[in-house]
Amino acid sequence: MKTKKLLAALLSSAMVLGTMAVPVLADGNDAQIGETEYATLEAAFAAAQDGETITLLKDTEVSSPITLAEETEYVLDLGTYTIKATTSENRPFTLINGSSLTVNATTGGMNISEGNNTVYGFFNVQGEGAKLTLNGGNYSKARDDDSALIRVRNVNNSLTCFVKVDLNNVNVEALQVIRDDTCSGHEYYLQFDPNITNKYTINGGNYVFNNNGINVDGSITAFNLQYADSYFKNAVMESEIGACVELDGGKAKFEGNTFTVDNKNSIQSWNASTIGISYNAEATILSGTYTSDAYGVAIFSHGGNYEIKGGTISGNEASVKTYYQDGDYNVSISGGEFNGKLDLESHTNCSISGGTFSSDVHKYIAKGYTEKMPESTNENYVVNTASMVQPTIASVVTEINKPCTIKSAFN
Repeated sequence: MKTKKLLAALLSSAMVLGTMAVPVLADGNDAQIGETEYATLEAAFAAAQDGETITLLKDTEVSSPITLAEETEYVLDLGTYTIKATTSENRPFTLINGSSLTVNATTGGMNISEGNNTVYGFFNVQGEGAKLTLNGGNYSKARDDDSALIRVRNVNNSLTCFVKVDLNNVNVEALQVIRDDTCSGHEYYLQFDPNITNKYTINGGNYVFNNNGINVDGSITAFNLQYADSYFKNAVMESEIGACVELDGGKAKFEGNTFTVDNKNSIQSWNASTIGISYNAEATILSGTYTSDAYGVAIFSHGGNYEIKGGTISGNEASVKTYYQDGDYNVSISGGEFNGKLDLESHTNCSISGGTFSSDVHKYIAKGYTEKMPESTNENYVVNTASMVQPTIASVVTEINKPCTIKSAFN
């Protein structure tokens, strides 16, 4: 009797389950939103609502450009999977007015097949208030020209157009990461409101810029930014083709980075600096190491301002270089180590109030400071803000004429 009741209960349960809606997971789908899977990533983006997360389920290709809806936020979780871009003469993703895309990845990312020269890169960022954030992942573009991974454009031709791009701990191998074409011409630079401008934050990550032996004209820079407000922190960049960062107008802060430029594949040494600025751009270097076999840092043309407070700046031809072509050229140094001469054009205003230098810089010393000359060929003293010294091969800038107090007299 008990056996019959048990069988009846099991049959009843089976009938109930048979009437329930149980998700059926189809094999081979590319992406998922919640419990729903989609055959292609394009279909998932078309179905996504504001704030939803699209999860990649396998390695996939994107052959048709995906334009994100205006004023809509998307999250794309790549995990360990990779998107191969096959969008001919375009990029897979386009962000327009107010659209936001956050891409999270661990070992996944995006790439373009070697020899595929029809795909420009990965992201078009254009329109008022568009925002792109990359968290982790590996991005590789094997194209042999300067088509950037991320292209920022001002399609509205508006002087108030701005976008925001954040790159956090990503790994990149390419010729160019960001190309900012917000300004249609240099004449626009001084018209932009610095409070309404593109904003870039590069936090950590490893960037390798290698042209794979292709001869370039030396004008390619990994981050080509126009009148932007930028912050580079703890990023590692190695370039064989030109400057790691070029600022055409705007301002940027550099902290804790390691930038290295090997000029072997560039035919123009003027561009082979770790950081190059022009059109009245302002660059502040707080710390880090910036090494080039040409120029450590440079002002290219039409004015610029460097404020160097720390870090190590080295250049085989010069640690700091300026080229005069209109505008005001200003270099202010209050700390840091400089390996290589200061090669400054006569129109440059340079003021030094601290730091360690491998060459004589007495003519640039600020009022109230003095230069301590080398005592031997292989040992010198460096005076820093802590007031005392460590031996190094350099001449030294140190403050003098500080007011003496009763307390300091007995210390």
